[in-house]
Amino acid sequence: MRKLREVDALIRVVDKSAHPMSSKRGDVLVVKYSGWEWSQWERENPEWRIIRSAIPETLAITLVTPPAVGLMRKSWMIELTLLPKKKDFTGARPTDVICVSRDDFITAVRSKI
Repeated sequence: MRKLREVDALIRVVDKSAHPMSSKRGDVLVVKYSGWEWSQWERENPEWRIIRSAIPETLAITLVTPPAVGLMRKSWMIELTLLPKKKDFTGARPTDVICVSRDDFITAVRSKI
């Protein structure tokens, strides 16, 4: 059995702007191992959600590791329409952290590179 690591991903749930280089809905802004102390601003900003999932360690390392110099900072996205509780990603934030199953997280994560 593959070793799992629990991660928290800070996800944008609305487009920042119409500019093509700005972050868009579903963009992964940052990924940290669970236990990270998110700021009040990160936990309460209505444009973001924190998603927690236990995922294979190899994927966790890939997501937590910053991209190489010269690559886009926003190199990953979560296809929010593929997650089961779609209402959690629109309107008011339901909770500080939204837990997502490993299978749902793996199905929804996408590389943007």
